[in-house]
Amino acid sequence: MADNITNKDYITITDKKVMVGGKETTKYRGENIVTVEFLPRYLKDIQKVVKREYGIAPIEMHALSSKTTGNYARSGTPSATHGPNAWVRFMFANGIKTPWVFTYSFSSASACAGFCAHYCGFDVRNLSGFRSDLFGSVADAIKSKNAPKVGQLIEMDFGNCMVQLKIVSIQNKAK
Repeated sequence: MADNITNKDYITITDKKVMVGGKETTKYRGENIVTVEFLPRYLKDIQKVVKREYGIAPIEMHALSSKTTGNYARSGTPSATHGPNAWVRFMFANGIKTPWVFTYSFSSASACAGFCAHYCGFDVRNLSGFRSDLFGSVADAIKSKNAPKVGQLIEMDFGNCMVQLKIVSIQNKAK
């Protein structure tokens, strides 16, 4: 299930580097990542389009090779089990993550990451329907300056009782 997927299961692409499990790398699931040197540039292109349309740019792109298949440009619940199917999601500075969205099926993990980032970048830049499925369900939250952030304390006053909650993670549960 998607909730059990850790950063060791997918590639994290930032505007400066490519990581697996928080460590910079050129390999994913034992294979060299195809076009690894271009992946940060693809994210930068995506950031420009998303910022223009939603007012805020993602800070990370997550690419996962999974056994779970899906329908192109539709959200779903991939497993962390390695397979030929590429899934992508994005994370914003406020901790909000888009749903996992299926992109394509590839022949290997290395192709999954490199080509997923390339094709997803193209699709985000050029296909509004693809952007909508990725970002539509979290659009209000990612645009909101009042969206909760990981680590934030929230106080709730119940009259005779004051409760403080600390946000430890934010997950999008939109269907």
